[in-house]
Amino acid sequence: KQLGFWWSRAEPILFIVNAAISAGHFFAIQDHNLTVVGKDGNYLKPFTTNYAVINTGQTMDILITADQPRNLYYMAADYYSTAPSPLGLYSTLTTAIVEYHGRNSSQTSSL
Repeated sequence: KQLGFWWSRAEPILFIVNAAISAGHFFAIQDHNLTVVGKDGNYLKPFTTNYAVINTGQTMDILITADQPRNLYYMAADYYSTAPSPLGLYSTLTTAIVEYHGRNSSQTSSL
């Protein structure tokens, strides 16, 4: 089953929660920059990055600039660890597809 979200803003905001018990995760959207504007319910001085690391129990507020050509883009989260994973328990990568609709590639589009 497909789940769809429609934003009419040029900069949709994602509220991300890491509900994992013991692991931080990387989060990114292919060919997009992320502007982190909040963490754990507090505003931050905004900073732009191409990925975010969100730790256990942490929340992040991230603005996404929807300025790419109409296409499909991967959104992904992956387990963060510096130690080898026993039996490959944490070798899963979670993905979703971000799809642009609407305007042409020379304008800001809706996600």
